[in-house]
Amino acid sequence: MTTKKEIFVISIISTFTLLLILLCILIMLRNKNFEKEYSFNLSLPPENFYEDICGCSLEKLLSFRNFKSFELNQNTDKNKINFSQIQTNVRNIIRSNDSKNGIRIKLSKKTKYEDVIKILDICEIEKAPTYILKDYDIWIMTGSNSEMNKNCPFKYPKK
Repeated sequence: MTTKKEIFVISIISTFTLLLILLCILIMLRNKNFEKEYSFNLSLPPENFYEDICGCSLEKLLSFRNFKSFELNQNTDKNKINFSQIQTNVRNIIRSNDSKNGIRIKLSKKTKYEDVIKILDICEIEKAPTYILKDYDIWIMTGSNSEMNKNCPFKYPKK
């Protein structure tokens, strides 16, 4: 007789647990918790992107500027200091609209993904007009300068 009561109680508990889980899933679906609201589409440009648009290679485009270099590695304390310096330098370059200077961030194969995202967040927060990701480097700069326009005229007119 006690085994029938135990089986009945276990079946009731398991039924209520299953119903609770289904109710939670239903509430989450109703509140649209699984919908994608924002996405960050990050992809590398095609191989001849800079030659097609600017008439120059990326290396030549970067040669018209002076870059202050920062290196990110696995040392989180040093990286925190670098992040604050990078943000300050990006802010100063953008405020002064300095088209001759830029920032280069060197990454390594062991750089954490979250550190790369922090750099992209800094670019978004400071509203950096141009930042380029190529291999293990990120270049942050403002618009074009006169020397670059003279040597690498854009093939497509700016709107």
